[in-house]
Amino acid sequence: MSGLFPKILLGSACFHEWFRTLPGMYAAEKGLTDLFRDDLLDGLEIHVSFQDLPIWTEQLKSGKKILPGRYSTFSEDFNSAIFAKKHHTVHLEDLKNLPDGSEKWLGQQLSILYEKLGISEFTIHPDEVQSARWRAVTASLPAKLTISVENMDTHKKSHQSLKEMDELLKSNGQLKFVFDICHYLENGYDLSDSELNNFIMRYFHRISRIHFSVPNTNSKIYGEADRAAWHHFFWHDSDFAIPTELVQSLPKRIRYVIEGVIPENGLDSLRREIGLLRSVLMPASAIPQLPTGTFG
Repeated sequence: MSGLFPKILLGSACFHEWFRTLPGMYAAEKGLTDLFRDDLLDGLEIHVSFQDLPIWTEQLKSGKKILPGRYSTFSEDFNSAIFAKKHHTVHLEDLKNLPDGSEKWLGQQLSILYEKLGISEFTIHPDEVQSARWRAVTASLPAKLTISVENMDTHKKSHQSLKEMDELLKSNGQLKFVFDICHYLENGYDLSDSELNNFIMRYFHRISRIHFSVPNTNSKIYGEADRAAWHHFFWHDSDFAIPTELVQSLPKRIRYVIEGVIPENGLDSLRREIGLLRSVLMPASAIPQLPTGTFG
C-alpha cells in the first residue's frame, strides 16, 4: 500500500488454532502467504515470548530472516512474502514475566530486531507493573525504538480504564498508547464518551496503533472448542459498525491491527474484514481489488 494511507496488520497469534495439526500449519502458511502476496496486509504484529526472543534474535544474527516460534519452520517462500512488507510490529508478553534486572538485556534484544528487520514499535501489556519498572525499560531503549502500552480486557486486574492509562502515560513520557477498541467496549464504556474524546485529544500524538480484537465476553477460551474466538469487532454486533468517525479522525501514521483467533475455515471472512476496514481508512479509488472467490 502507498505510504499515504494507514497500514493494516494482522496479529500472528490469530492462527493459534491452526498449529494443532500439520494440515492446519500448512494451511496457515499458505493463507498468510496469499494475504501478503495479494497485497491485502501491510505487515504482521508478531507475538513473541521472552523465552523465544533470544532464540529469534540469534537466528536473525546468523542470517536467517524468519519469524519466531512455530512460524520459524515455514518456507522461504513464506518468509519472502512476509518480509517484503516493511510495517511489522512486535507484541511482547507481559512485562511482569521479565526477570528483574533484565531491562538492559531487553533493550539489546529489541535493538537487534530493529537492526535486522527494521522493527521499531513494540507493544507490552501494562498490568500490575510499577511505573519505576517502565522507566527502567524505556531508559534501556535507543531513541528510535518505542514501547506502547495497551488498555486491558475484563480478565486483567488493572489498566482497563482510561484513568489508569492516563496515570501510566503521564508517569512516563516515552511510552506510546495502543487503543484496543473491543477491550474498551467490553469494560462497559462507549465510544461516544466525552472521556474518550478528551483522552484521544490529550494523547493524539502518542497513539501508535488501534487493535480490533475479539470481545472476550462473546468468545470461548483458546482451545476449548474447535471453533475458537470469532468473529472480530466488525461482526460481533450487527447493530454496530466500524467507528468510522473515530478512525478517520486519527493520524494517518497509525497502524490498525486485526487480532483474535481465526478458525481454519475463516480466511474468507478475514479477507472481508480487511476489505471492510480498508474501505473506511482509504478512498474507494485506492482500495485494491480483492481476488475473486467465494467469501463466507
